[in-house]
Amino acid sequence: MKNTHPFIINNTWAFVHNGVWRDYNVVKLALSKQIKFEGETDTEVAGHLFAIGGPRAFCQTIDTAGVFIGLRKDGNLYVVKTSGALKFDELEDKRVLGASDLKHSDFPKAESVQMGWYYFNKGGKLIKSGKKETVSSNGITYYTGGVYSTAGDKFLPASDQKKVGDNSLPIGDDEYDSRWMD
Repeated sequence: MKNTHPFIINNTWAFVHNGVWRDYNVVKLALSKQIKFEGETDTEVAGHLFAIGGPRAFCQTIDTAGVFIGLRKDGNLYVVKTSGALKFDELEDKRVLGASDLKHSDFPKAESVQMGWYYFNKGGKLIKSGKKETVSSNGITYYTGGVYSTAGDKFLPASDQKKVGDNSLPIGDDEYDSRWMD
């Protein structure tokens, strides 16, 4: 079916999106000679751009367009938040539950996720995350809202990220595909 989620991209990704990406037509036009688009949605265009550049580059390029989720054929999950609502809650077995809203009475440890990218292995464990960088008109790099922080094996609320420093370090022993992150 056209224009429905998930979009299957290159037989490698299942891709969904919650939000509105207003500038997608420019990217669609730029990619239209290489890619045959099946539908007319911002999500399909975003999925192709995500597959071409990877989550980190996608996160740094797209502004205020929502939450994007790409499930790769190997079972690894990539989440990019450029705007909108997203919460994570770490479950007892270190897997992470994510949703646009988690009822506090059911998930008291759930924290709002700030803008950035997140990589989960096929077991649902957060492996690596990064901040959304923005360069101001005077050339200074700043971070938009920080990122849901990790330190060792514990999650920290975004408000505590100053205690951690660079929170883009991998946690756990799992490997990640650096082509999609670097």
